[in-house]
Amino acid sequence: HSGQPGAAEVRPAQGRVGRHTLRGGAAVTRRRCLQVWRTLVHCSAVVGMHPDGATEAIVDFALASGKPFAVVPCCVYSAYFPTRRDNRGKRVTSYTAFVKCLRRQHTDRLPRVSLARSHR
Repeated sequence: HSGQPGAAEVRPAQGRVGRHTLRGGAAVTRRRCLQVWRTLVHCSAVVGMHPDGATEAIVDFALASGKPFAVVPCCVYSAYFPTRRDNRGKRVTSYTAFVKCLRRQHTDRLPRVSLARSHR
């Protein structure tokens, strides 16, 4: 539990002991997964700068754990997330649609701040 009122208790998913294969063939041990989990649980804030396919997971984790966060979405990775749909049921394939999708999922808890920039 994060110690913040109303914050959900967040726990690592229970999985098979051994090695887990990620996309691209990289292997990660359960021990390494738990080390990363401990780091995340004890961090004071979560930041994702160009987090690729992890954008949605960062937002979900931060909101579930009650941690402050900032995320600068980048690539949509629609091929990795084929079930992600907009409010009309259309696949999310553009950056603008992805940001709208993130905001729609968490309308009451996801503020948006625009930064001056030359590109994403």
